[in-house]
Amino acid sequence: MKKVRKLSSIAAALLLVLSTVIPVYAEGTIAEVRTPEIEAGASKASASCQITGAGDVTNGKLRITYDPSVLSLESAVKGSALSGAMVQINDSVNGNKPEGEIVLVFASAEAFAPEGGLLDMTFQNTGLQPGGSTDIEIKVEELASDGAMVEAENGTGTIYMKEEADPLPPDGPGEDPGEAPGDNDDPPDTPQGGNQTDKPSKSDKEPPKTVKNTSNTAKNTVGAEKKRTTTAENAKTGDETNLFLPMAVGIGALLVIFSGVRFKREKR
Repeated sequence: MKKVRKLSSIAAALLLVLSTVIPVYAEGTIAEVRTPEIEAGASKASASCQITGAGDVTNGKLRITYDPSVLSLESAVKGSALSGAMVQINDSVNGNKPEGEIVLVFASAEAFAPEGGLLDMTFQNTGLQPGGSTDIEIKVEELASDGAMVEAENGTGTIYMKEEADPLPPDGPGEDPGEAPGDNDDPPDTPQGGNQTDKPSKSDKEPPKTVKNTSNTAKNTVGAEKKRTTTAENAKTGDETNLFLPMAVGIGALLVIFSGVRFKREKR
């Protein structure tokens, strides 16, 4: 009888020890880092660590890592979910950890649901460029609920910086992009009487269009030639004197002179 009681006590002790070691698999327990998108050229970025789907917990230990070449920790404070728990934060600000690593340890006398932020962080941007991104990783090293270990899936958050917006092109040639439409559309000065004296220059007028018409040109040329011929035929000198009589007298005189000269030659 004594042996049976002794064996029962040993078995109970072993079960108690095993119950504290065997992990409890809480389906859907996820540790995550929430990071909002930041504007191009932003000097700061924020992030928050959370655990979802764990149910009630009593204590835990989280390790957060980030790239120290692009982020520098400015502050790390416990979140609203740990308002009633004892918290220890080891980071580069306190001098307990190198830049790029944060360790959060918490414990509570009573089990609580870790809804909301566990750790709120603020970083200085030391190397993140527009269009670039950097990751913040969280690892659950310990999470317990009434002495039983809770398995959780580790997560990663990404800080993404927006790209710079392209400047708007001008509305037209020679116009200022910031100038509102119609700013330079001032009416021209008008003298007294209301009549506008300014006239558009020749350069502003549209050049006349040249239309070739070969058939009309040829017809006009023939008509011009006929007109000139008719004009030449109908031209008058203005002198209406009869020239036939003087010409007949002259011819007769020449015949008389020619006969006289010939007569003298024959006589000799």
